[in-house]
Amino acid sequence: MDISKIKENIINDIVDSYEFVGKITKNEVLTIMVERIKEDEFQPKVCEYTEDVEKENLFDRPVSSLCTYLKQLEDKFGAGELRQKWSGYKGNYFVYAYKGVEDEDMISQRIEKELYSYVEQYIIRKEKKQAKDNKIKELEEELRRLKNDEC
Repeated sequence: MDISKIKENIINDIVDSYEFVGKITKNEVLTIMVERIKEDEFQPKVCEYTEDVEKENLFDRPVSSLCTYLKQLEDKFGAGELRQKWSGYKGNYFVYAYKGVEDEDMISQRIEKELYSYVEQYIIRKEKKQAKDNKIKELEEELRRLKNDEC
């Protein structure tokens, strides 16, 4: 797992995102990342994942084919369990729940999601400061003109 590649991808994604184009540099994103994201966050985590299971694959079929189907799920995703979930008062569905380790894309998505809000806050502060600085320059220029007009 190449952590530097993950970091580079995250930085590029944020700098190139629609909301931030031209508003932030790669160095600024890197600085925010170093300040806000702990280094151990770049290590893969064990997470629980689910895959939807159609009811047609579970009911009204021979037990042997049901066992074969469930074994296929286990072979594909690893050891897990079948769970019933609810989508309202009467609606239910089934999922195959299993644990897995994040890959580089999942790590990037997790960290980018967290970093995104920090970047957003930084840009808002930066834009407010720029507006304030512009107003100060404008007022200083007006004051200079007024002083020159008095003479």
